[in-house]
Amino acid sequence: MCSLDNAAYVAESFIRSAIGCTSMTLWRFTGHRNGSGGTPSLGKVAHWRIKTEVIRHYSPFLVCVRCGYDDIRALSMDHIDGGGDAHRRRVLGYRGGNSLYYWLRRNQYPPGFQVLCMNCQWIKRHEMQEYHSTPLGVIPIMGNLHSM
Repeated sequence: MCSLDNAAYVAESFIRSAIGCTSMTLWRFTGHRNGSGGTPSLGKVAHWRIKTEVIRHYSPFLVCVRCGYDDIRALSMDHIDGGGDAHRRRVLGYRGGNSLYYWLRRNQYPPGFQVLCMNCQWIKRHEMQEYHSTPLGVIPIMGNLHSM
């Protein structure tokens, strides 16, 4: 099995385990049903499908481009040149969750984005001295660690 096939298998396995579906037959043909015979967990399935699809486009092996971390639960999209907060406000309003993933797909995966793990996201924010707006004004996301 090549790396790409393995990454796809790992991603699908994670999605199935995230919603508690252990039967591949149930997953592929009838959709996930919870233990009480309830309706499919379509929200969770849709979340992981769109996230995996978008991340796979920007990082075919589903890894952080900075450190190589490969657990999709901690991977997310990053605006390469910063300005993600302003971009999200401009094109998405204040929506979070999958909104950026759907926007990226609808706009045919524009350049300017990369896949980072959350640890690398925070390190990049500190290195670029990115700031976050709050109702109380603009505050640094992380203080100057060297002055502590």
